[in-house]
Amino acid sequence: MTLAANNHFIPALSILYNNYQDMIGLEKTYEYKWQAANLGHSSALFHVGDYYAQQASVNDRLPLKMLYMTAAVDQKLFAEKSALDIADYTVEEELGLKLIKAEREQGLIDADEFISQMTPVIYIDELHPQYGRFGF
Repeated sequence: MTLAANNHFIPALSILYNNYQDMIGLEKTYEYKWQAANLGHSSALFHVGDYYAQQASVNDRLPLKMLYMTAAVDQKLFAEKSALDIADYTVEEELGLKLIKAEREQGLIDADEFISQMTPVIYIDELHPQYGRFGF
């Protein structure tokens, strides 16, 4: 499983960070989540955003910006219209903080930059009708 995860196989990354956190530790769990997010995995983007929400404080604005950026990436890639609304709710209602307009705009710019640097991944399953040997 680790070999597959280390070779950017999203299902392996997801299984490891969701089910084996106790075995691999918090640092490796976060590393796998970030790796899956960089590959465009929607669930990982949510988990990374949630991690940043937990790190946010009045004195440290970076986690808030990262939370907003991951939500913007999720919204842009998956047409998840509520992603930014959920980020706003999390910041304002749950954390009692507020993002200013410039931080929101920078989050959108950062999201575009993040997407432009993502590694496109295509898995060709042998059962896939177009590529598989069975052709159905």
